[in-house]
Amino acid sequence: MFHFRRTFNLAAKPRSFVVRVSGDNRYRLFVNGRSVLVGPARGDVMHWRYEIVDLAPHLHAGNNLIGATVWNWGELRPGAQTSHRTGFLLQAEDPADATVDSGPAWKVTWDRGYNFAPRAAGRARLLCSRARREAGREPIPLGLGAAGL
Repeated sequence: MFHFRRTFNLAAKPRSFVVRVSGDNRYRLFVNGRSVLVGPARGDVMHWRYEIVDLAPHLHAGNNLIGATVWNWGELRPGAQTSHRTGFLLQAEDPADATVDSGPAWKVTWDRGYNFAPRAAGRARLLCSRARREAGREPIPLGLGAAGL
């Protein structure tokens, strides 16, 4: 499980801020601490899917934060869940908004508090570390919540 984040500043609340987003093999997108989207839709390596979403309703003037949690079950993934290798992509449709595009300005961390393990009938399950469960922590590190700005 990996967590990605990107902070950026806007002079004013935008009317539109459309992005394309995808992750291998699954992701959850956050904007300013709120969950916005989970994906991608199923496809295959030759026909990879991405979602198009307008982030404007979740943005405001000043500092903003886009974050994503990306996980990959690897060999334990369901048969219908294709994977090439773990990754995350976000790209703005308007070149004026390209400062949020995936690249070196994004921070990423590997969350070793989670692991995938086999269970009956070859299905995988997500295992959370005991310390994280006992602390009751929300699995959003790196300040992906609004308080982390």
